[in-house]
Parts: sequence; C-alpha cells; structure tokens
Amino acid sequence: MILILFQLIASEILDTCTIPDTEGFILTKYYKPECPHCIKIEGYIDEIDSLLERNGIDLKMHYVDCSTCNCEEKNIKLVPTVILSQNNVEKEKIVGKANYNAYINMINNHMNIPNTVFYRHKKNIPGKVVKLKEFDFDDAFEGPWIILFNSDKDKSTRKIFEKIAAEYKDVISFGELNTKRTKKIRNKVNVQDESSILALFRGLVAEMTEERTYEKIKEFSEKLIEPSFKLMDMKLFKEETRFLKRGEPLFLVFYSDLGLANLYFKRIAHEYKFRTKFYKTNDPLLFERASIFPKKAGIENMNDNDKVILSVYKNGIFHQCPFGLEENNKIPEWIFNSHFPNLTRITNENFSSVFHGLKPVLLLVTRNDQFVDKLESFSTNKYYGLPFYEFLFAALDVDSFPKFTEYFLPTLSIPILVIYNPQTQKFYFKLSKFDKVDFNEYANRMLVDYESNKLYEYPKGKSYTIYFVILAIVVVSLFIISGIFVSKLQKYD
Repeated sequence: MILILFQLIASEILDTCTIPDTEGFILTKYYKPECPHCIKIEGYIDEIDSLLERNGIDLKMHYVDCSTCNCEEKNIKLVPTVILSQNNVEKEKIVGKANYNAYINMINNHMNIPNTVFYRHKKNIPGKVVKLKEFDFDDAFEGPWIILFNSDKDKSTRKIFEKIAAEYKDVISFGELNTKRTKKIRNKVNVQDESSILALFRGLVAEMTEERTYEKIKEFSEKLIEPSFKLMDMKLFKEETRFLKRGEPLFLVFYSDLGLANLYFKRIAHEYKFRTKFYKTNDPLLFERASIFPKKAGIENMNDNDKVILSVYKNGIFHQCPFGLEENNKIPEWIFNSHFPNLTRITNENFSSVFHGLKPVLLLVTRNDQFVDKLESFSTNKYYGLPFYEFLFAALDVDSFPKFTEYFLPTLSIPILVIYNPQTQKFYFKLSKFDKVDFNEYANRMLVDYESNKLYEYPKGKSYTIYFVILAIVVVSLFIISGIFVSKLQKYD
C-alpha cells in the first residue's frame, strides 16, 4: 500500500523550490509566470508530460517558479531553462525559447523514446481516468468519452469514475480536468465553475443532470453506448407506450427501405438519445396501428418520402411529420415543437426575429433540453385560454450556439433563465438560481420583477453615484480651500 501511494505521488508534477532526490529521469523547468517565452513553452512541456504518461513512460516533471524561488543558487541565469537529469545528474538543458521538437530531441537523446509517442496523440488509457489537458480539446475525441470537469471540486465522483472506468475498460474512455484547466477551455465546451459531467460521442454532447451515485453514473454510461435508432415491433411499442407520460412523445420512423431510413434519421436518433425515444419500424402491425404505409421499392414515380416516413406518437395519437426529408433544417425544429409545443426553439432561422422582435423573451439557456419540460409546462399554463400573451417563451441550446454565452452571458452559469428585451437589447436576470427551487414560482417571480424593474441588468449597469459624491466632495473642498486662500490674500493686502 505504501509503495502504491509513493508511485501515485511520484507521478504528479511537482511545483516546489527543492529538487527532489529521486532515481530515474526528471525534467525540471525553471520559469516565471509573467515571462512570455515561459508561457509559450508551457503548452509544449504539458503535452510531452501527458503523452509520456499515457504511454506508460516514466519521466517525472518538476517546475520551479523563479519569481518565488532563488534560482540563482542553482546557477539559473535565464528563464525559461529546462534541464533533463538522470539520477540527479544533469544530462542536457535548453536555455531560452525553443520549439516543441527541441524538447523532444533532448529527451530522445537520452531516453530513446519512439517518435510515434509524440506525434500520434493517445488520449485514453483503458480502464483509467485520464488527466486531460487543453490540447486534447483541439481535435475530436475518438469513441465514447465521459469527462468530469472541475474534478477537484467533487472528489467523491472522482472515486466513482475510477471504479466505473475499470468496468468499462475497453468500451468507454473516462477523463477529468481540474478547475485550472477547465477555465482555459470552458468556452469550447460551455462548462462553468461547478463540477459537471459531460458525455461526448460522435458529435453528441450530453450533460448528466441526475444525482451522482454509482448506479446513476453507470446508467448514464450505458445510455451513451446503447444502440441508437433501435428497431421497434408491436410488442416493444406496447411496452414503451405503457409508461409514457401525458404529453411525452415517442418518435417512430416507418420505412420500407432500411438504408434510406438510416441515412436520414440514424444521426438524429443518436443526437436525441438522451432527450427522447426515437425508433424505426417495418412491422406491418404498426403500419396498421398508425395508418402509415411506406411504399415498397419497385413502384414507379416513387421518391424517398414514400419509403421513409417520420411520425410522433403522443397522447395516444400518431402525427406524421409535415416536412419532406429534403427539408432537413425544419425536421429538428418539428421534433422539438412536438415535444414542447408552447416554446420557441432558437435556431439559425429564427434567431434574428426573436432577438430583434417586439416581445420580451423569457429565455432558458440550457443544454440537452435540461429544464425545457418545466418551461414548457409553465408556458402552457400562461397561454391557456389566451389568444395573446405579452411574453415569448424560448429555449436556446448552448451546443447549437457555442459562442452565445461567451459573447452575451460570459459570467453566468448554465442553465440560466433570463429575460431579453429586444427594444433595449439588454438581458435581465435574478442572482438566485432556479435549479433547486420551484421552477414555476421562480419563473413567475421573474416576470413580476421584470415588470417592476426589480431584475438585474446584464451586464450590470454601472452606478455613478459614488463618482458624483466624490466630485461633490472635491468641489466643496476646492471651494473651502479657495475661500481660505482668498481670505489670506485679503489679509496680506
């Protein structure tokens, strides 16, 4: 146990003034935080450390901050200085700025590491939780990944990750980022300061919103890798619809051509796997049940819309999608509105009309439709029996508009409920969050407070009161001083 603990400690990057007395190779970087060349090589050294660790190569890292440590005692004249040592004996060093290849060559001169280690990026370590770095997010993640962001703020979940990573060793890759590294890539993945769990797989980005127990995280993992766009027959249909809540949809693609069905809807089903039920069927019994009959191949003058038909089953009734397969920009919006008929889903097509319209917008900024069902319920109650309502209710998915929060709401945590006024072109919000209170009460209070001008403006309007007070004090002081000065002059005269 002591040996294992020592290995874990030794594998960490040390950031102290004292050089550790250890056997084997160690790479020591002397730097200053404000040094521009030090900042530039930080990414190089970081990447080398990560790649070696993931390939099981033992090279310890030691960072010495020369702004707090006395580096002159170690004969360090300039920063950055990077020294490769073996058994406390210096082998080679690089002083000043250098490129990525220079550090690789220095290491290879003494450790004989294959170049493929440095140029074939290996992100995952099967069965382990990988400490991800910023450069890992510069390109795609291969296969399914589950990542814990701000992992240092949730050590209990970190332990669960270790257990589940071992269980899904050859199926799912698991990673983590601490708070320092999360801040550097937060705009790429739309995560905030709180600990969060994201699943990534073939363009799908899904956030876990349930309680973080072993069982729930395992369910989340299973959901990520389960097949999308599964085949449904009448027996499965009866089983699934038994548990549907009122208003909950089940999407079903009727087909006579499997290739076309997969071509048009397999990707959509994959992207919606955490949001809704999405199946395909060629069961004649379901054709009869829905009165939807895709035409068989071989009939003349037949197009793709005759062979593949999208529908939604909701409240005991099948509804056929009114848009053709070629209108692929309208189908996702129809799917959303089938789920949430009283909400506007922000898309590229309606973005301008919503944010330059006439009505103020109660806007839910979220991911993977989190809390959208609650806003739908709230808006349904508000619209009930009314031909017109003075507010527009809308939801915006941050993964569809990755720059939205960065540009407009950079310091607010997601999910967030805000009101946008197109006339003033300003956002308004409450300081308190709604995720742990009654949503309807919170949303209703927002509308009331907005009408009463009690919401905070974002960004918060600057108060100039203090400047007027200071100005008044200065003016009065000058008046008093000038009066004293004049009286002295008069006395002198």
